[in-house]
Amino acid sequence: MKKLLLQILLLAGTMNTSIGQKNSYGVSAGIGRGFIIQEPLMGGAGHDLNNGILLGFQYTRKLNDKFHLMTGINWCYYRLSVTPNFYPGVERSTKYYNFNLIYLPAFIKMNLSKHFFLDGGLIGDIDLTKDKPISNQTGIGAGLGVGAEVMVTHQFTIQLDPYLNFHGLNMIHVEDYPERVFDPGIKLTFVMRK
Repeated sequence: MKKLLLQILLLAGTMNTSIGQKNSYGVSAGIGRGFIIQEPLMGGAGHDLNNGILLGFQYTRKLNDKFHLMTGINWCYYRLSVTPNFYPGVERSTKYYNFNLIYLPAFIKMNLSKHFFLDGGLIGDIDLTKDKPISNQTGIGAGLGVGAEVMVTHQFTIQLDPYLNFHGLNMIHVEDYPERVFDPGIKLTFVMRK
């Protein structure tokens, strides 16, 4: 597992020397509504991810007119609420936690037309949550997005990208009944071409 995570990080780091003609860099901001996916447990607590935010930096390397390699670093934040199941004599007050995740995508972007694209691939997740009311998400995930882009100038483009990220597909810390974070959202990226 650690070897796979290291390989993804090395792939993301070496994209700068990959074959291609043009580089582009971008900053993105987004909003999402996360979900916790877990096998149902009798008597288990209820977990809810409220609306969250995403901030990121994106690097893209053009391979040809249709395909690009994409990487970067993203931070997503959610307010996580945990509500205990009902037991007589036990307080059932909801507790709130800050869920913080850094993830590094290793994506392929495919241009579908002049203004539309599809992107997807693997994600290296690093869970920064201090109090861990859910499973540690550190490991490998996957992501998929479909978006639109408008060229404002020859060097400046705006992208609107709805995305689906599934974190913790292959976790470093293995548990019997792990919770996994499903993170759908939409992001706006401002891209500068070199």
